[in-house]
Amino acid sequence: MRVKVLGFNLLIEGGINGARFFEWIESQSPLKPEPQRRLAITRDGEYWKGLLLTVRDVRHFTQIQEAGGQFILTTETMKDGAHPADANFFIVHASTLRGLYLHYFHSASLNTLCYELKHLYDELRRLEMERAVEALCEPSTRELIETKRRYRKSLKYTILVRPGTLEDCVEELDRIKSFTFQYSELRPIVESFRPIASTALRVTHRAVFSKSGTLEAQKQAVVDLIKSNVLRTASVVGMDPSEHEVTYRLTHDLASLGEYDYDKLADGLKVNSADLISSIRTCPMVQTLVEMAAREGLSESLETPVSKDKLE
Repeated sequence: MRVKVLGFNLLIEGGINGARFFEWIESQSPLKPEPQRRLAITRDGEYWKGLLLTVRDVRHFTQIQEAGGQFILTTETMKDGAHPADANFFIVHASTLRGLYLHYFHSASLNTLCYELKHLYDELRRLEMERAVEALCEPSTRELIETKRRYRKSLKYTILVRPGTLEDCVEELDRIKSFTFQYSELRPIVESFRPIASTALRVTHRAVFSKSGTLEAQKQAVVDLIKSNVLRTASVVGMDPSEHEVTYRLTHDLASLGEYDYDKLADGLKVNSADLISSIRTCPMVQTLVEMAAREGLSESLETPVSKDKLE
């Protein structure tokens, strides 16, 4: 089984910065954003290192033994208190909030991690806003409005994918909401637009799709344009099979992201909740991400902040 390394961006514009947010998670690690999930994170150098753990509510599993062209399929029972679990490790650059995520078949998607982070950020945002309002002494209406405005914006995220991967991501969507793109060269759609296009730095096109449209036709149109290799930038907003909104953005600067063999990568894995912070920091999977992040080319990408207009 192959383990893929995926890239992502987090954007925080509200009254709570990334450091405060992750420190809040770290102070409560492991959090349980959902009954079957555990989320833990710790700061180590220039990166936040984390684990998204998914516990499966089963105690039986099947295994197959093959020999001489024949096989035997059996069901095994796990020990009392034991359950199958998927472990997805990730790192986030403390300054830029750009990160890397390890994903393998049937484990939690990167969109699941980002969705859980967004949910937790909204919870902290609510708590901080309530504290700020309570700290006001007989506030005026204007003071209340300004205080609440500081905590109005939520966390945003984008999953970074290469051209071939973006096509696969589009195919997996249950709905496409919009497709935003820029051509490598300016291409005026109508004659009256040419005077503007000739002086513009860049021109962005945005297609918004209705729920009543044919999903397969929408997917085909988007994929065909991506495959044409004429796009400078592209982002697709849609709904994944879990009914969570997700944004995929075409990237060329993280082209060195690779794949690993799961058996080799997971060999020796052990995380102990009694020493959770140390377990995450020294985990072989996390070390693999840190080593990858230090590679020439990729390190510059992770250390370069992404502006709001590029993220959306």
